[in-house]
Amino acid sequence: MARPSKDSELALKPLQGTVGRFYVRPGVVGVYALVYIPNGALYVGSTRRCIANRIGHHLHLLRKGLHTEIFQAEWDSSVEEDWEVRILEICEPSMCREREKFWMSQHDLLMNTIVGRRVWTPEVKAKMRIAALRVGSDPEERERRRQRALLQHKNNPGFAHRGRKT
Repeated sequence: MARPSKDSELALKPLQGTVGRFYVRPGVVGVYALVYIPNGALYVGSTRRCIANRIGHHLHLLRKGLHTEIFQAEWDSSVEEDWEVRILEICEPSMCREREKFWMSQHDLLMNTIVGRRVWTPEVKAKMRIAALRVGSDPEERERRRQRALLQHKNNPGFAHRGRKT
């Protein structure tokens, strides 16, 4: 089995004064894994932008209960302390997908099987439809959204709200 490089280990070392269980230095690009420590299951991913942002997005989805079925089930049946981030490889942005495939091929216990694209399960699609129906149905909610948009427009003169004039 392949092992992460020394550069990958340095990317996880926090800068002075930073804390956090899932910390990754900003600006690191490459292949990462979210690891469920008790059984060694991995969610392998890559990003051409910033691993720190991508990990943050995964954590947001997991904490809200909106991630992929297998990954979400593992997360829900555990505590955050059972998880860790591993930087598997730092690479050029153009190589991320290829290297992600490589790292996925190195492990048997994966929580994802598709590289580089989203797959909406029927459960997620149903949740999205229900949420979309709720957004436009409540007149008070519509008014709150409209007021928020107007406030954003007033605070930021460069902000254009869908071509509407205020």
